[in-house]
This record gives sequence, C-alpha cells and structure tokens, in this order.
Amino acid sequence: MGENNLLELSKLDRMYFSHVKEFEVVDNCLQSQRTPHWEPLVEDIFASLYKVNPKIRDIKQIPKSLSVNKTIIDQLFDLKEWKQIRTKTVLDEFASAISLDNMIELLRIPKESEEQIRKLKQYEDQLDELDSMFQTLSESGKASSPLAQNIQTQYNQLKQEYDQMQVPSIDEGAIRTAIRKSIQETNEELDRIESMSFGHESGQITQTSTEEKLKIVQKLRRNDKLKELSEKLGRYRRILSSIRKNKVRHSSGEITTLEFGNDLSRVLPVELVFLKRPELKKVFKRKFIENQLLMYGTKLPQPESKGPIYVLVDGSGSMEGAREIWSKATVLALVQLAFEENREIVLSQFGSESEFYSVGPIRKDTPNVTEMILDFSSFFFSGGTNFEMPLSKAKEYISNNKKNDVVFITDGECQISSQFQSDFNQWKQESKTKLATIIIRGYSNDQLVEISDLVLRVDSFDEDSDQVTMELFKSID
Repeated sequence: MGENNLLELSKLDRMYFSHVKEFEVVDNCLQSQRTPHWEPLVEDIFASLYKVNPKIRDIKQIPKSLSVNKTIIDQLFDLKEWKQIRTKTVLDEFASAISLDNMIELLRIPKESEEQIRKLKQYEDQLDELDSMFQTLSESGKASSPLAQNIQTQYNQLKQEYDQMQVPSIDEGAIRTAIRKSIQETNEELDRIESMSFGHESGQITQTSTEEKLKIVQKLRRNDKLKELSEKLGRYRRILSSIRKNKVRHSSGEITTLEFGNDLSRVLPVELVFLKRPELKKVFKRKFIENQLLMYGTKLPQPESKGPIYVLVDGSGSMEGAREIWSKATVLALVQLAFEENREIVLSQFGSESEFYSVGPIRKDTPNVTEMILDFSSFFFSGGTNFEMPLSKAKEYISNNKKNDVVFITDGECQISSQFQSDFNQWKQESKTKLATIIIRGYSNDQLVEISDLVLRVDSFDEDSDQVTMELFKSID
C-alpha cells in the first residue's frame, strides 16, 4: 500500500527526524503510540512545523488505515494558527519539537477508531503480502499456476471484506480545537523560555542549545512558581531593554564604520527591504538569528570598569507568594544587566542566622548558567530573618574598588548594631560599593536605611512596583 507518510519527505528530512527523535520530548511523543501509523503521523506533524515549504503528497487512493492521519494533517494545514506558529518553528528544531509535543499531548483518537485502524492495517498488510506473492509468481511465468490462482482467490476475498469495512471516524471540530489550544500553549512556553534563558545577549536565544532549552521547558512545566516568575521577568527585561536603548540614544557615540549584528536600531535601510517582500522575510530572519545583518557601527565612550553585583534576597516565611515572585523577577532581570555589562553576579538568599544559600559568581559564559539561575529561583527557605550575616557575606566576597553594587531586598525588620553600621559604611567607602535596598510592604528599617545609598519601597505590585524596578536598574546601570 506504499509509504505511510502523508507529507513529501526527502531522504534528508528522514535523516533529520532520526536526529530529532533523540530528544526526550519527541521520543515521548513516539512512545505514546496509539495507532499503527503513529510514527508517520508524528513525523508528518514535525515536518509541517519545521520544513520551509511542507507539501501534502498527491495520493490517488489513501489506505483506510491512514484516514485519521489524513484528517489531522488536513485540519492542521487549514488553520491560520498553524501558519502563524510556523513563523517561529520553521528551521527551529526546538520550537518545532515543543509545538509537536503540545499537539500530540492534546490530540485524542477514540478508542474504537484506534481498534478499527489496527484491524484495517492488518487487512492492508495481508493484501500487500498476497499481492507481492502473486507478482513474484507472475514475473516467473507462473501466473496461471494453481498456487497463483489460490493466492488471487484469497486476495479477492480479503479485498471484498476490506472494501466493506468502514473508514474510522474522528471529530474534526475536536481536532481543530486541540490544535489551536496546543499552539496557544506553545506560544506561551516559547515566551517563558525566552524570559528564562541566560548566557547570551538579549534577543539571541538561539545561542542556547536545544538540549538546554528542552531541560528548561521541563523545569518550567513542573514548577508553577517558575511559570509565574517567567511571565513577570519578561516584562522587567523589556523595561531594562528600554533603559539601555535610551542610554545608547543619548550617548555621545558617533557612527564610525559598518559591522554585522542584529541590533534593529542600527540596521541599514537596505536590510529592511527584505521585510517588505514576503518571500524574503525568512532571509531577514536567518540573518537576524545569525547576527549577519549589516548595521552602522558606533564608537561609544568607554565605560568605567565595574565590579560584581551581589544580590541578597530575604527568604523568610513572610516573603512567600507575590513578594517572592516580584523579588526574584527583579533579581533575574539584574542578571541580564550584569551579563550585558560583562559583570559577574552573585545570587544569595538569606533567612535566620544559619540560613544562607548562594549561587555564583556567574557570568554570561558560565557553563549551565541558566540551570543555576533556575535552581536559585526555585529555592526558598521560609525561615527567619537576620541582616548582619548576609551583609557580612557581601563584605567577605567583594575585595576590590571597582564600583561594586550590593542589592538587598526584604520585607522584614531586624536589629543592626551600631558597630556593624559603622564598619559597613567604612567598608563601602573604601571598596567603592553602593548598597541599594528595597523594602517590600515592610517596616521602617531605620538602621538598614542608615547604611543604604538608595532606598526604594514597594507598597503594591502594580505599575508602582515597575517604577521601583526601573529606578533600581538605572542606579546600577
């Protein structure tokens, strides 16, 4: 009955899918096999997402056992949502794998249809086998032999039974609904993964390997806190990006040469022409991903060398919930700021006198940096509160005078001795360190305020809190 794929697939397409099958999410799709033609269906859906110009094969007569696959593929190609998600999945194995996984998870084939497909496939295999036997005898001049006639009789009898069997049914509306929902989930997951990917310049997520990004997806799927955190982080990274663009716009830099990159604010007009012609948009996308857009180069004033950013986040029980999410989203945006400035950053959480958890120092080229950041984001003491211990940790770590920053976030109040205040202020002056303190719906913290260079207060988690985040970024940038 021929091959079981409904899409036109080259040898290269098949070789590539063999590579993609090694990814856990794709392998899971295959392992959830529900019909004899399950793997061809999974391969067709992946190809429909990944290939530049996927086409359905021109098949004169589709085997009945493939009718459900055909319905699913036809519904997929007919949806505008499929065309929209392809702007993200074409030639992107990660986005294609995630979209495939979400579709397979939501597609439902009725049990009775599955059984019917299996039975039809058995008939088709038997018919293929009998036809092959008859062709072999015919080629050897034995088409009129008793054996050949017997095979022909069996074939005709099976074919008559097969023709009387019904085609498996599947609810087309349910298929469309499942595909739409899966694409919506894919868009949300791709946004989350972009927010939670580090170790590269902003907007260049492709530098993180597919395996790394798939690991991140698995962590995000299992952790509702990380999902919520990623959504808020996305907004704060956009705030940070706007601050930095405004800083460049008002700098005294001048155009000195041309260079390759993907900063859209400096791209030459000749490159933007690609966006006006639909057939050339993919060329622009490829050049953007590969940092090959021709753009103006600038010579900006050399910034002052800076030391590390040392972050201290309160992990006491009262911080659990919205306060923890806001704090960590702000901290992770600071990670992006540090990476863009080639600064190292230490992420720490404190509780009572014996509770201290730290990740780092990390830089944008630190191996497995995103996983380290996710581990920090997931951790929470839910303990007590002590201020002197974590501030002492920052003092111990910072040993230079290169414009260092300590960020302290808390909602509590704790005594700080006068001697500690005096020593800490002296250390700040000697090491050129600034302490930025954020107090979340907390106490006055007069002693903490006394040793802080910047004090910001968060009273509600709305636009006012966004303003606090912006002020913090400006103070450190």
